[in-house]
Amino acid sequence: MAVEVIPLARMFSDVTTHQALYVGEEQWELSCLPGRQLTCDQAASALRVAEAAAALLVWMKPRAQELGLTERELLGCVAGECDWPRPPTPSTSPLKGRFGRRWSNSGGAA
Repeated sequence: MAVEVIPLARMFSDVTTHQALYVGEEQWELSCLPGRQLTCDQAASALRVAEAAAALLVWMKPRAQELGLTERELLGCVAGECDWPRPPTPSTSPLKGRFGRRWSNSGGAA
């Protein structure tokens, strides 16, 4: 994963299809932010974020398929805030210790 820069022309990556074009006067425009002018550093940072997002989507694909969603649909679902109220903390929960396990980020019981 590396952002390649062709000075005063283009930036691109081998991980994502997004790219940045030099538009003059030390300004760059990113394919995913059309019409917004960025500095060289900002454009490179945005491309690194696009690289990270591409890697995340690859990781999410089998999990999304398990749910009958595309990885982009699943990302949209989990990117928003949850509207449900927070559950009580374990120290104040009347059910404390009743179920005896919790789930880890790897998807199984801890």
